[in-house]
Formats: sequence, structure tokens, C-alpha cells
Amino acid sequence: MRSLSLGALAVAGAAAATAAVVGSVAALWPAGGSVETRVASPESDLAPAGMRLVGLAGAAVAVPQEWATNAHTCGTPISDTVVIDLGPVLACAAPRPAGVDSVEVTSWAPRSGFTADETFEIDGVSALRQSTACQPDLADEAVDVCAGTVHIPSMGVYFRAESSTDAEADRILERIQILPDRIGVPGFRGYLLNEQEDGEIAYLDALEKAGLVPDVQPADVPLVSPGPVVDVSPEPGTMLKPGDFVTVTVAAQWLDGPPG
Repeated sequence: MRSLSLGALAVAGAAAATAAVVGSVAALWPAGGSVETRVASPESDLAPAGMRLVGLAGAAVAVPQEWATNAHTCGTPISDTVVIDLGPVLACAAPRPAGVDSVEVTSWAPRSGFTADETFEIDGVSALRQSTACQPDLADEAVDVCAGTVHIPSMGVYFRAESSTDAEADRILERIQILPDRIGVPGFRGYLLNEQEDGEIAYLDALEKAGLVPDVQPADVPLVSPGPVVDVSPEPGTMLKPGDFVTVTVAAQWLDGPPG
């Protein structure tokens, strides 16, 4: 089934507080709140040995299997990680540990902005490159952060790699590939923030336009008003085949009544 309306988010306060509730909501589900996922298992034969693919649209980057997803403090990676569908974050100057590698995958321009220095091709598809540059970390000048970005305009995807050395940031970006018969599961948090009350409908439309099939499932979720998307499975960035199902979990009803 597909929900037709989106209730307002019930968590009062700043956008960061809303993201904290939505981001942790899966851990709050009651025992009967889980749903069966009707989706084909992503194929791993397209990724190099020991790697997994993470991407959006038809573009993906290969990262080591052991990398985390969204391991950060205030948006700053604290271990080797993919950053995708992050949503708002608390504003603080968190230091970046030395030696941490990361890649941000987004349909919106990276938070640092983007300026193209060159045009090249990835598997025959035109791409833009912002050259890798290094500078001291804002929170710890003893740590260098080297960052470079690749933008694929035809797919609306950005990959921003960060590392302690420019060579490693470049190596991460060299692992980007185009997968004509695969689609990355879109993130949902940006739609909820940008579209507000129409966020759920906008996200379901994005799934359908991408070639995926939304399977909407309700779940009783504490502290969240009826309507908002609170989880998707497989997670954003997973590369699927066209026509695969994506389970979209939405808040179904108040558990203890709306907050007064």
C-alpha cells in the first residue's frame, strides 16, 4: 500500500533534534513492529573482493567491507566510513582522527560546495572533478584533511572523498564506476527536511522515478507523529536492480498520545 499524506513531525525543537529521533527510531520499535522485506538481495559480484558498492542513481563507489556507514560526530567522520543520507547534524567542532578515510555520497552538493577543475569520463559517462586539496582540520590543526570531489551531472550524484593524504583521497575516487543495470536506493532524510509535510510522498515518487518499487509498511514508533518515513530497507546507497522492492517504514499511530 502507499500512504497518501504526511503528518507533521512531532518532535519539537531544532532540526538536529528531529534528526536524532528519526535516525535512532529503528532501535525503539516494539517487538511486533518489524516488517518483512520483499526485496531481492543485492548482488556482490560487481564489487571487487573485500569491497562493497555504495551509490545513488547508476553510479557507485567501492569501499572496504569493514567501513562503517555514517560513523561521525557532528558530521565529522570518526572512523573509516561512508557518509550517506546523513540529514541535519549538531553544529560543533569535532576533531577528525588522523588516518581516517571517508567518502560522502549525495544528490545534493557537498556541504563544502563544489567547483569543477576538469572534465573527464567514467565508463563513458561525463564527470566533473574538483581537484584534491589538503588543509589542516579546523578542530585540530595537527591533522591534515585532503578532500576531492567527483560530480556526475547526468545522474545528479556527488562523491566527496576525504583522507589524511591526497593520494588516498584520489584512490577512493578512482573506484567510482557506472552500473547501467543497477540503481542506488535514494536517501529519505533530505526529502523529509526539504519537503516538510510532502516529504513522504516526494520520497515515494523518487523511488518510483528511479525504477524501484516502494512497499509501504506501518510501524508504531514512539515520539514520532503518524506519517513520516522512519526507515527504509535496504539502506540508502544499496545498489539494486530496476523493479526491486524497497520497504519504506512509516510511523503508523501515536503510542502514548501526542506530546502536550
